[in-house]
Amino acid sequence: MKTELSILCVEDVPTDVAMLNHALREGGMSFRSKRVDSEEAFLHELQHNPPDVILSDHGLPSFDGFTALTIAREQCPEVPFIFVTGRLGEQIAIETLRNGATDYVLKSNLTKLAPTIQRALRQAEERTALKRELSRLQQSEECYRQLVEFCPDAFLVQCNGEIVFANRAAAHLLGAGDAQPLVGKPIREVIHPESRPSLETKFNQRSSILSCVHTVITCLRLLNNPLTIAREQSCRLKKTFEKTGLFKLAPEAGLEPATHRL
Repeated sequence: MKTELSILCVEDVPTDVAMLNHALREGGMSFRSKRVDSEEAFLHELQHNPPDVILSDHGLPSFDGFTALTIAREQCPEVPFIFVTGRLGEQIAIETLRNGATDYVLKSNLTKLAPTIQRALRQAEERTALKRELSRLQQSEECYRQLVEFCPDAFLVQCNGEIVFANRAAAHLLGAGDAQPLVGKPIREVIHPESRPSLETKFNQRSSILSCVHTVITCLRLLNNPLTIAREQSCRLKKTFEKTGLFKLAPEAGLEPATHRL
């Protein structure tokens, strides 16, 4: 959290802003504030001096608080927007939160203003950190997906007995133009009947919840061509007990099973 906050106040009464500032200083906050009372001034501040938090009265003669909220959610959705008003009925309070306001504080109880702002800023920081982490994970996942997709080895991913992913090499190996016809197909359909009992036995041996077991199965035959699962990973998920697996497929001739983790 910044040592000095920039606070934008949407308020038509200067003395009310003075009360807000006094309450915030009493709450130990360091800040600078700017008062606006029109849509034009509000937009100007958002564009040229982005605030850390927005405090808004509910009803202004020339600028409605809900309009300010709508603009703020479009221009700076990550900035906390807190209504600070004289009166706010229960229905209007619910509506403000439903429309995206972070919180509200009554002017008759300004001792709550500083803690409300601090809580809102912490939550905003947490959301920002979560978005960064999700973005990092998505980039990592996309990188991994590209590596698997264009890997010369054939890979299949199955979940609960159905194929959910096949890379290009697997599609080519199975005689498909691309992976789409394979997705959703039961894994049994691409396994030679003589090999199915062995594969099912391997899955049934998974008795440890949340454990990943790496095994080598050597009797899989696809499309009448002897193939080996060089690497297979299965995991039972807690509660749902879904079975998932990643298979690396290659001809038996001259194949040495992979032993390292993906």
